[in-house]
Amino acid sequence: MQHNTLYRFQRNQKNTLFWLSLLFLALSLTWWVGEIFGWWFPLEPPVVFVGGLTTLAAIYWPFKAPNADMRCTGRNTFAYKSNDGVFTIGQGEVELTLKFSNASGDSIHVYSDPENVQRVALAKGVGQISDIKDVSVFDYSSRTVTPKEGQIVCLENKGGNFACIHIHDVKAESHGDHVSEITFSYAISLAGNTDFS
Repeated sequence: MQHNTLYRFQRNQKNTLFWLSLLFLALSLTWWVGEIFGWWFPLEPPVVFVGGLTTLAAIYWPFKAPNADMRCTGRNTFAYKSNDGVFTIGQGEVELTLKFSNASGDSIHVYSDPENVQRVALAKGVGQISDIKDVSVFDYSSRTVTPKEGQIVCLENKGGNFACIHIHDVKAESHGDHVSEITFSYAISLAGNTDFS
């Protein structure tokens, strides 16, 4: 699975990597000029150090998401033909109302229509909720998205809190199943945090 660095990096991580990369390039250029003019100062150690630090920061930081223990998570199976396709997750300021309707035997429509939902997006190319380091980078311009089984939908409520919904299974009576239901897991990040890693 290929990953887009826009959602793999947190905002602070992207900024830090940007400045480390610029420092690495500046030191490399200085080293090159120093080699041409025969400077006595050894620039190889700081160049290699900054390059290694940049690589490690890109691969391993953060070691653990700072908000991992502050998430509301769960897994549900919901018969979406009942209750007008509406299912609520979370409580209080992190409450989000999910609205579903059938699209096919393996996909479903998810809407931004409920009163407490501000916007909705499809997290394209993402395998797991924990792959998402910045949920705000996705395309939230549509009123509805249509994920297939295995895909992830991201929603933001009116309070600025994000949720990610991983669609595991979609059944539809109109496509030969004995019941119309959806099985999904979710994570809601608190305090407007955008990192789900």
